[in-house]
Amino acid sequence: MKDRNPITLVVSEQGGRRPALVAGPGHQVLAVHQQDGELLAALTTRVSAAADLVKLQGGTVERAYLVCNGRTDGAALVARLLMATTLIAALCAAGGGQIVLSTDPSFNDQARPHLLGLAEALVQLTRDPRIEVRSSFDAPSGVLGSARRAPAEAPRGAGAMPA
Repeated sequence: MKDRNPITLVVSEQGGRRPALVAGPGHQVLAVHQQDGELLAALTTRVSAAADLVKLQGGTVERAYLVCNGRTDGAALVARLLMATTLIAALCAAGGGQIVLSTDPSFNDQARPHLLGLAEALVQLTRDPRIEVRSSFDAPSGVLGSARRAPAEAPRGAGAMPA
């Protein structure tokens, strides 16, 4: 059963553009933004602390956004994987929910396949049908790509599909 204090947790890397509409009905928004000069490792630690704080205060993270900048290097990928798994753990504790990986469409062409690959990896790692993993490249006009856990009757590996 969902808690009475639903939270939408928005994590944004420096230079990432937050989606226009992020909170679910009745959700409070908790935003964790990367500070100027802050390393992704420090942001990852703050994301974990924010998820813990929500739980300590009796809330549940039922929707999460990871708003990425245009970086596609290995360090960025590892940090995003760590932050996303922290967010997914919080969603699992809430009984399920949705995580959206988002980036600005103006970033280089490498950002889109990078995020789709991360979304697909998260689908494969999560193994919880209550968790939906999506990717968004143009928040104001909607989700353009998505990776979701396939329905129980679908063959394994059918998780990636266009929205």
